[in-house]
Amino acid sequence: MKLLTIEQAARQLATSERAVERLLSTGQLSYVDVAVSTTGKKQRKRVCEDDLLAFIERRRVQQEGRGIRDKRRKTLSDPILRLL
Repeated sequence: MKLLTIEQAARQLATSERAVERLLSTGQLSYVDVAVSTTGKKQRKRVCEDDLLAFIERRRVQQEGRGIRDKRRKTLSDPILRLL
């Protein structure tokens, strides 16, 4: 199990550290408190890589519908067809 810093998790999500902090504070993304403080005031949050992957899977959007059709006419001058 690999633990990621907030910075590393943000990089993986291609977002800001502030955005990851919001996900943690709202409970949308789980974290591990690795602080050694006995007062409990200072937290050192780490995100488990497995939790980050699970979050990504939960947020995956599947597009439904007919899709986009390519309206260009396919001709022999089309670069894709030339490869065939």
